[in-house]
Amino acid sequence: MARVKLKYGDIELEYDGPEDFLKAELTNLIGAVSSLHKVTPPKKNAENDVGGDVEGERSVSTIAQQLDVKSGSDLIMAAALSLARSGKQNFSKKDLRACMREATVYWKAAYASNFDTYVARLVKKGRLNHTGGTNHSLPADEFKTLNQKAGAGA
Repeated sequence: MARVKLKYGDIELEYDGPEDFLKAELTNLIGAVSSLHKVTPPKKNAENDVGGDVEGERSVSTIAQQLDVKSGSDLIMAAALSLARSGKQNFSKKDLRACMREATVYWKAAYASNFDTYVARLVKKGRLNHTGGTNHSLPADEFKTLNQKAGAGA
């Protein structure tokens, strides 16, 4: 028997059952929760309504501004921080690229053609972890550093 609890934003999913099902369907479950999160507006409460952005809900554009993004690699790191703050410990290149494109003021078409090169360099420098296939994650020390630069909790 296996048990897993997924929390992505306001959405929570718990599974308790055969391990074989979980191994076969975990990726699909994560994708489904991620898709549902995109169409489900976040809950509002008094704490969220005071002072604007709440950590984890800041747009990638706001994070890019706070990190003073000047290159494709910088924008990838802003997108990775945005994804990590939203609860995604692992994210695909597709997710990363889509998140980058949300920062329309910072996005440049050249970033798309050089994307794989930027990601490879960031992995070699240890700023991104390659977790298998096209999946990556933000190392804990990099998360902490970027959070501080982006004014976490500010």
